Amino acid sequence: MDGSLLLLLMTIVPALFGIVCYLIPGFELKKYVVILCALVLMVASLLVLTGGAQTLSVESIGLGGLSMPLSPVILVLDYLLLLTFLYFGIKDKEYKAVLLAILQLIPLTYLEFFMPKAEHAAGITFVMDNLAIVMCLIVSIIGSLILIYSVGYMKGDRRASPFFLIMMVFLGDMNALVFANDLTWMFFFWEVTTLCSFLLIRHYHDEASIKASDRALWMNLLGGVSLICGIVLIESSYGTMFLSELSGMKATLPGFLSFLPASAALLPFAFMAFGAFTKSALMPFNSWLTGAMVAPTPVSALLHSSTMVNAGVYLLIRIAPLIVGSFLSTLIAVIGGFSFMFCALLALSQTDTKRILAYSTISYLGLIAMCTGINTGLALTAAVALLMFHAVSKGLLFLCVGEVQHETGARDIESMEGLVNRMPLVAYIMVIGLISLMAPPFGVFVGKWLAFQSVSTFTTISLSLLDIFFIIFGSIFSVFYYARWAGKLLATKPFEAPKKEHHDWFMELPLIVLVLGVFVTVALSTLFFSSLITLPSVYGSGPIEIGWSIQSAIGGFSPLGFLILFLIILLVPLVAIRVPKTAVTHTYACGTGEEPEIGGGYFQSIIGESVVLKYLDPVGVLLLVALFIAAVI
Repeated sequence: MDGSLLLLLMTIVPALFGIVCYLIPGFELKKYVVILCALVLMVASLLVLTGGAQTLSVESIGLGGLSMPLSPVILVLDYLLLLTFLYFGIKDKEYKAVLLAILQLIPLTYLEFFMPKAEHAAGITFVMDNLAIVMCLIVSIIGSLILIYSVGYMKGDRRASPFFLIMMVFLGDMNALVFANDLTWMFFFWEVTTLCSFLLIRHYHDEASIKASDRALWMNLLGGVSLICGIVLIESSYGTMFLSELSGMKATLPGFLSFLPASAALLPFAFMAFGAFTKSALMPFNSWLTGAMVAPTPVSALLHSSTMVNAGVYLLIRIAPLIVGSFLSTLIAVIGGFSFMFCALLALSQTDTKRILAYSTISYLGLIAMCTGINTGLALTAAVALLMFHAVSKGLLFLCVGEVQHETGARDIESMEGLVNRMPLVAYIMVIGLISLMAPPFGVFVGKWLAFQSVSTFTTISLSLLDIFFIIFGSIFSVFYYARWAGKLLATKPFEAPKKEHHDWFMELPLIVLVLGVFVTVALSTLFFSSLITLPSVYGSGPIEIGWSIQSAIGGFSPLGFLILFLIILLVPLVAIRVPKTAVTHTYACGTGEEPEIGGGYFQSIIGESVVLKYLDPVGVLLLVALFIAAVI
């Protein structure tokens, strides 16, 4: 199929579906529009996959014989977007957001109207390469399943119309972002994600939601300021706005930076990396993502698995070949490893399952950032593998938590003890999701294995040891909190009568598809690695060999063999765990007996947020300062 038509289906059509959904009356009609939009996105993404890599030069849009250039349209929308940020900042009295929106207007105006620009021919505006296709599959398939799940979750919600509109615009915009090759267009799509997340987080319009959305707004606007500054420096140093043209080009520092050494040509990428850190909520920006858990669960799932936070690490992977071998790249690895280990530690102290998943997401994004900073072929392969497989598992877990909360009104980990008694289907699916993030044969484990190998071959010995420390303890902490959670789910309660499980198939069908996806990605993992995940075009020959197993320089791994073993092991709890058909009566003790209360230990007085973050946040700020220093030395 024609690439331009696919691009239209992936980006503009979801927004049109959203507008239709907003305007039509009645939830029943909206439901069919949402499902149709999800199906269009999934089919289009598979067509993109089968179509292979391609590039597009889309300079204008035509309608009825009329043609309009896209760049002026996007520029006008950019200004409207920033004015919208100003409006909400003033309305909510969030003056940090007001200041940062103004700070974005200044470099944007300079870039578009005052900066001398080199004359160059029209370039490639959209790129559909392996990395973009992986991101497109994540956004369009997992995002569409979340959209279908939302039909069941949002039934009866009076704000369902704007909710569905924003969700569909969000998905279309994310596809545009990952395909964009023109950096000024990418900036616009980048900031649309900021607006969509802001509006979705404040969905309930209570005090907690508004406060969380305002924090998300100003932190992401800070990243937007950094990104547009980086784009200005790229245009002034390289004379191009097209990301694909930067490779192999020699930078010339602009006059106002002539006092810096020649190595400062990497400064634009430090600004871009800073913007990526804010979008992916890496430390010290983690609070906006953990605060966003006040939003409806489909929003949490969308932010964490298929859209916004992935945009940050996606940008890091994009710029990685441009900074290979630099101290800037090394600092990115350290910041990523720091976030991986300490966010995993913070997850240990959480009792709210959505906050556990939030810290887990930041932790894994930190691991992906660490791989991009190590910046070898093997490390980038690990980064893309983790990005892909983590999205499937994390989307599954968020939707499971949402269904439990929807049915029981609780999402605390202690309240999920014995869930296998009450909601066996959801409990077993959730356990598989938890195992898929910490054990073989699943893709996240393979990604960690490749990441550990890439860390062990890091050329900077002292920093290699530091990153090895981060990855070992981060992995240990991750296994600890996931295993504890799985144990709670599978615990049986003899004094609790089993309840008939209620099934809302709009909510449970996406769970079933995603859990099957977990197994399918393992069974087809060698195919994914050979066709999509490895990025041989970046560093020459591929870092691993693909056959029935995945082979690297120091060993091999057979996902399919481990999958068969896992399925055999999975039968054990299915056979061994017997849910009692009736409740067991307590022993009569003359009225003196009390039911014992048993709970887990969460070490909040030692590693709780209030204890740990007051030390970690300043360290995170110092690492960001070091990031910019690394770019100029």
